[in-house]
Amino acid sequence: MQPRPSGAAPRRSINFTTTSTYRTTADWASTFTGRVGYTFDRVLAYGKAGVAVEQDGDTEVSTTTCNATTPPATTPTACTPSTTNRAGTATRYGWTVGAGLEYAFDKHWSGFVEYDHLGFLSQIINFTTVTVPALPAGTGAAVTTRLVALNIDRVVGGVDYRF
Repeated sequence: MQPRPSGAAPRRSINFTTTSTYRTTADWASTFTGRVGYTFDRVLAYGKAGVAVEQDGDTEVSTTTCNATTPPATTPTACTPSTTNRAGTATRYGWTVGAGLEYAFDKHWSGFVEYDHLGFLSQIINFTTVTVPALPAGTGAAVTTRLVALNIDRVVGGVDYRF
């Protein structure tokens, strides 16, 4: 081990901690389904299956904090923290299954309530970095892609009019 030349700057140790919060919001979802059921009196109990498509918005906020120590000091000195905001969108295609009940009030009017599960395959989302404050040199670049999986469970109700 080579001794450090006199007058050389002491070595620093820098510890980084990154916390990310990820959020997905479904802007809209649509299904194309077929249904099969059984009627008794004015009630139809049914199951359904088909394809689903949805558009979502994805956001990620990553906050990096750091502290640095310079031997022989034991007290950390603050580094410049940074926050990175990223956003992306995706249109997903998948499948749906569900079950429901429909009740006929009269010859033309009926009401229904149903449960649907929409399943979508995992998809790589490309994020656009909104802001990236300067990080200390040598800390690396912000990641701009994520593998995201999404499922939607929903209860739907409505009224139908038949001509």
